[in-house]
Amino acid sequence: MPNILGHTNQEDARLEVHQFYPLVKVQCSEALKPFLCSLYAPECESGRARAPCKRTCEAARRGCETLMLKFGFQWPESLHCDKFTEQSCEEDRVTFTNIKISDLPSFLNEKGTAEGTEVLSSSTCRTLFLYSDRDGSGDLNAEEYKALQSYLFTLQKLFTDLWLPGRQEHDKFVQILERRGLHLGQTTTENLFNAYGIGKRTTYDTFVSIFTKLETMEGRFDAKILSGLPCDCKIAGFTFDEVSTSTSQCIQYKYT
Repeated sequence: MPNILGHTNQEDARLEVHQFYPLVKVQCSEALKPFLCSLYAPECESGRARAPCKRTCEAARRGCETLMLKFGFQWPESLHCDKFTEQSCEEDRVTFTNIKISDLPSFLNEKGTAEGTEVLSSSTCRTLFLYSDRDGSGDLNAEEYKALQSYLFTLQKLFTDLWLPGRQEHDKFVQILERRGLHLGQTTTENLFNAYGIGKRTTYDTFVSIFTKLETMEGRFDAKILSGLPCDCKIAGFTFDEVSTSTSQCIQYKYT
């Protein structure tokens, strides 16, 4: 004490922070409680109150402001995220879990992009969410989000190191498919290459979307492989509903 809001003792801070109790109770954002603690009861760092992280503030506001507005409350001006900085974020120990599909674009694009790439569209982020939600819970836990970050890092390297330089040709597309373990027949590969216009200077967003949809479908196929077959082949059993769901994700890009 004093904290960043000017409270000189914990009792004064406690009385004011109590107004946020309903929001903490309904868990509108995993970041809300850590953010409030960093404001009203901050850690002591080199004899001073450790500053709140701007990203933590933005995550808290993103998750809770819509609910507040429904009940006629505005996000407090005193907690406006532009008042805070990124300086303490590198050591920020908040673990963001249970990320919802509507929050994913902000999480994936908040740190900027690598050279030669651009921010990912909402459509591609939805595709990534479906690919990463392995337990089908409807949100991403910390382990799933970490795996998603690793997956995107791999695709980014393939795009900037192999796909982007020079001409985007069919042979490059086949090479990247094989590196990702996607072994498709020649006719299928050519159809994909032509249908998506892959040779026409594909953007990073399109690149991520295409490969994520293909890998999502392959994962669902592998999960349905039938065993004990009298042949050296892979056959998977699907319901009509499952086929419709999987294939619609792959052709959706063509029309949106």
